[in-house]
Amino acid sequence: MSQTEMRWDEQVPEQALTLPSRYFYDRAIFEAERDRIFMGAWHFGCHVNELSEPGAYVVRDVFDQSVILMRDKAGELHAFHNVCQHRGNRLLTETRGVQKGVIRCPYHSWCYNHDGSLKGAPRSQKIPAFNVDDHRIPPVRLQVFAGSVFFNLDPDAEDMETLFPEAEDVIRRSIPNLDDMRLVQEDDVIVPANWKVIMDNSIEGYHFQ
Repeated sequence: MSQTEMRWDEQVPEQALTLPSRYFYDRAIFEAERDRIFMGAWHFGCHVNELSEPGAYVVRDVFDQSVILMRDKAGELHAFHNVCQHRGNRLLTETRGVQKGVIRCPYHSWCYNHDGSLKGAPRSQKIPAFNVDDHRIPPVRLQVFAGSVFFNLDPDAEDMETLFPEAEDVIRRSIPNLDDMRLVQEDDVIVPANWKVIMDNSIEGYHFQ
């Protein structure tokens, strides 16, 4: 789509038109959206109460990136990649749970603390100059905002207060008991469609008054 085709006044939304069809199936466009939008966006992880006890975790996947959100024994929240630093194996396979002990890789038993640091690796003492500090799982940026935990794969992204000024105040006025909320049920629905189809359906003017 040319710049001319995309030109419209965002203050007059009724003048907006549907995107050309290729924007819903073109692979190159999809990959550009992935890299330029989703890889630098804040993603919802969970309500902070889902990580209320030490070892509690939630795993979130964004395209080919898997992220662990976890509370450590000191009560601090951490986000780091869900991948062993030895052979790249996935560490946690469940969506959520409580990890009482170390995070143990099922492949070669490398063990990690709840902050992503390496606690130990079998026979590593036989490897010259092996240092556990050199094998910490890369962290992911994390922020608690309006009672929820968000993460961002871009370490240089602006924080949520800057991007959404006054949003937390608006949310808390709308949901006074926000901090007391608890997860009751979560259902995943896989829709075989481009993400913009879902977004267009959600904001379709015919669907609300």
